[in-house]
Amino acid sequence: MKAVEPRIEAIGPIWWNNHGDKMRIVETESKEGSVVVIRASAAEVVIQKINSDAFEVSYWINNGWRGEISGLIKMNRVMLTAAFCVSDDLGEEGEYSQWLLDKYGGTVAKQGIFIRWKPFLNIPGPGTGSDGDANVSMEVLDEIKQAVGGLLK
Repeated sequence: MKAVEPRIEAIGPIWWNNHGDKMRIVETESKEGSVVVIRASAAEVVIQKINSDAFEVSYWINNGWRGEISGLIKMNRVMLTAAFCVSDDLGEEGEYSQWLLDKYGGTVAKQGIFIRWKPFLNIPGPGTGSDGDANVSMEVLDEIKQAVGGLLK
């Protein structure tokens, strides 16, 4: 996999919304098992550990008058570590989407799952960078990286 420099706007890639810098950890455990909840006023990402190699990542976005958007993505251990800056490796060429990196720029990507450049992450993929997109942007801060690392133990 070859990282490709994206076009930068403001503080991140053009496909990343700058409200992503507001996302923060709000919970790291629940009665259902290992979970990490990352939230800002208009978006939320919940990572639920299913077993040692399976994770569900749900996301919710409030786009104001446009309505709400939500989705559920299944990630394996390798995808989760790559998405949340624990690793930049998605394995063999078939496991990642080089074409997505070539088109939009980024460090690592998996079509329909995520795209990331350095700590700038979009789930489930790149957007316009404007409010109203059907994706969640977040800056993967050290606290988020550490919380996700805790799920991997």
